[in-house]
Amino acid sequence: MRLQILHVTTYAYRAPVALLAHRMMLSPRGSHALRPISADLSCEPPAEFEWAQDVFGNLIATASFPDPTARLVITNRVTVEQTAAAWPILKIAPHAHYYPFDYSHEERTDLGALLVPEHPDPEGRLPSPRRQRQRSRPAGHCRAWRRGQAHGDALPGRGKGSRTAAWSGPFGLGEEVSPS
Repeated sequence: MRLQILHVTTYAYRAPVALLAHRMMLSPRGSHALRPISADLSCEPPAEFEWAQDVFGNLIATASFPDPTARLVITNRVTVEQTAAAWPILKIAPHAHYYPFDYSHEERTDLGALLVPEHPDPEGRLPSPRRQRQRSRPAGHCRAWRRGQAHGDALPGRGKGSRTAAWSGPFGLGEEVSPS
């Protein structure tokens, strides 16, 4: 998909001011999913540009202005080609179908101190891991899918009672997987 991006920034001053050099990073960095095609950076009043690239691959334009001005307009026009898939397919591990979920022994070792509460809870208002497991229920997208399965609904192209379902969540599409 080809996208055209227009960015305009305007500064207005009560009286003419001498402008110091402006460092601008207005061009998207290319990647496997985004290819910059063209870019046109301009300023009013006209500026002299010096271009550089930082260690992350970002283009940096430094604009120098010779004369004082009461108004500065920076205009950047960029055309990019986006080739990323519309939505990623995310796999949900079977043990994460219920929330809150238990971590494996290896995960608990890796998480270490992150599993220890940061603040004391003398009144016991925060659920303990034991109570969390007792009240565990399917995560939002899994809960909706299981409701459909309980009513005999099946997704298009899938048989009734299928253990795999596609879902649409707040961060895009995902796929619920069941143990083989």
